Amino acid sequence: MPQKKMTYTMLDRFIELSKDHLPYVQLIDPREVSSIGYSLFWYANRKSYLNVKEFSLPVELPEKKEMLDAFLNLTIGIQYQGWDKLYESYYPTLIKMIKDRFSIVYLDDRNDMFDVLYLLNIYDPEHASKQYSNESIMTIIQALRRVDVRKSQYNARLIGDKIHTDIETLDYIKTIKSRNLPWLWITELNGWFSKLHEYDLLQGNWNDVQETLLMCFNENDEILNNSYF
Repeated sequence: MPQKKMTYTMLDRFIELSKDHLPYVQLIDPREVSSIGYSLFWYANRKSYLNVKEFSLPVELPEKKEMLDAFLNLTIGIQYQGWDKLYESYYPTLIKMIKDRFSIVYLDDRNDMFDVLYLLNIYDPEHASKQYSNESIMTIIQALRRVDVRKSQYNARLIGDKIHTDIETLDYIKTIKSRNLPWLWITELNGWFSKLHEYDLLQGNWNDVQETLLMCFNENDEILNNSYF
């Protein structure tokens, strides 16, 4: 059977025409910062590597808690571009911001994986109940994934502090291999291209659609009539 093959001709052409007209970068607007990371990621995926000196990125990353997700998206692109010196400069600040946001009390990144322990918020019952959701722990996994794309595995454990001398909350653990964490940016773009391809295959008008359906119905009837049960 024929298989659908995804090509990136349009994207490659866009990259070729735009790489000499890159915008001035400011780490102010979260959407703009994320877009920079997105662009750097796709440039690298299409084997287009840029000179870090062409960008006006600061040598040190400002510690802005509200910008953490945007900074992590930017860091994906920086890593894929191979801007190691800049990445190493940003890494400690990003780790500190991740620890602060998720109440991480232990983080080990020495091996080919992340091992993280983070605390249950026993002083806010509503927030604590949300911490036991898959969405909550996956938010931490995705942050770790973005801050270091080279790791092969990401482990996070929610540890319960004692709310009574004889009662301790249960632990919640998530262990995920990097191969099971596909980049949304890739699946999203592939989805767009698939829809464009499907649109190109659509009939020109409803009469053509009706004729095609009737042809299919007739072919199915013929197959059924010639079948023996």
